[in-house]
Amino acid sequence: GLFTGPRAKPVGEYPYIPQADARIGELTGAVFGEGYAKAFAEGTAVLDSADAATALAALTRQAPERALEFAGALQRAWYVDGRSLSDPATLYAVATGQGGVDPDAVLAAYADPGTRRAAREGFREVRRLGVESFPSLLLHTPDGVRRLGGPMTTAQELTHAIDAR
Repeated sequence: GLFTGPRAKPVGEYPYIPQADARIGELTGAVFGEGYAKAFAEGTAVLDSADAATALAALTRQAPERALEFAGALQRAWYVDGRSLSDPATLYAVATGQGGVDPDAVLAAYADPGTRRAAREGFREVRRLGVESFPSLLLHTPDGVRRLGGPMTTAQELTHAIDAR
């Protein structure tokens, strides 16, 4: 829920993000694509975490066990291709690319107020778990939830933390 409510603004109003993304790329190996760079250069795409979370909730209604796969597809749509996650056409294209998913049902779920409520509940759950920054990785263990790494953790450090668990 980083970009919600009054913080849901065009990317042009966040000039620090490309530098932060470069740092994330250095630390984690994450790749930001040309479409994403172009979206920032144009500056008009709106960052709205509620729309992105609602898109994920709409996709996972069809196959909850594929949530990580769907999250990856949405991440690629924005961070590689630069396609707005607030645009239903992007969601339709992502759904079309996921085998066994009905894109029309995904769009209907996206438009359903209950799906948006579920996305907001996800934000509350993340806050309850103590996540204050991204990227964050939580490991659910028999002893409770453990945070592994944080925004400045390198891929190597994260791999070590996972292996240690």
